[in-house]
Amino acid sequence: MINKVDYLDVLKDYLLKFYSEEESLDILRDYEEYFLNGKLDGKTEEEIILELGSPKKIVQEIREEENNLSNQKGSFYNLSKKFDGWFEKGLSDKHKSGEIEIIENKCDKLFEKYGIFTFMFLAIFSIVEMFLGLHYLIGITEMLGIYVVSMSFLVRTNKGIQTKEGKLLTFVNIIYVLLLGLFAFRGTGNFLTVGFDLAFIMAIVNLILIFIFSKGIFSLVIISLICAVIFIVLGGIWFLFVGMTIFGVGLATFLTPVVLTSLSTLSLNLLWIVFPIMLAIGLFIAMCILIKYYSIFIYRLVLKYNNWIKIKFMYSRVYLQKTKED
Repeated sequence: MINKVDYLDVLKDYLLKFYSEEESLDILRDYEEYFLNGKLDGKTEEEIILELGSPKKIVQEIREEENNLSNQKGSFYNLSKKFDGWFEKGLSDKHKSGEIEIIENKCDKLFEKYGIFTFMFLAIFSIVEMFLGLHYLIGITEMLGIYVVSMSFLVRTNKGIQTKEGKLLTFVNIIYVLLLGLFAFRGTGNFLTVGFDLAFIMAIVNLILIFIFSKGIFSLVIISLICAVIFIVLGGIWFLFVGMTIFGVGLATFLTPVVLTSLSTLSLNLLWIVFPIMLAIGLFIAMCILIKYYSIFIYRLVLKYNNWIKIKFMYSRVYLQKTKED
């Protein structure tokens, strides 16, 4: 009869055929606890092994359960599992080589948590500045937004603002801001175009630096960049809804007395006077409801994205650190 150590070794061999080393260790932890609880109940290792059954059968049952779960959750769950495997492997290798440590800096956590929200706000705010004619502020606003979202990406590769990579990225971005200030001081003619060009070049440089600093975590930057663009579009739609509502209220306030006066001169039924007013109020309420639930949708979407990225790129580090301490 095999003992606990041999049994778990055989189970691990079967697990490694279908799972990564980290996933296999995670599953083995559960069975180690099962052995521990069994011994506390007064059972022998042989009795516990008989209860568990064949390691091969255990792995088959685990895979069947995952397949059932995958069928219930759909294709996105399968895609998420694939990302898990890719990212876990890359980050695990970096952790073992000593390149990754756990993020503890509070400033880094702020970049990680609010970076996307801040970037969305600054990107949309720069459009407002353009409509208001504040061309000298647009470049600075765009650069600040690019810096914040770049640091948000960098933090997710565990290179915080206090690391040499974070300091270098900050220094490079400050240079671009100073260049913009220099052009402003010299009285450059088309300051709006200069600001756009410098912000665009700064974004490209930041992207290249993050590629270098992340050492191959290409998917992280690409996914984050695509999501950031999507969130800007969604934020722009939100401002469009709000603008339409405010414009509608202003227009209704201005036209209502004129319409009422015109209708009263025609000696129409009261219903013809009340109906336009009720329609305007109904449309206003409908837009308020739409804006409310659309705002909740965007907020939850950004939070889900943030949590998804955090799980994909932080869990490996935390888990491996805990395993190392154990």
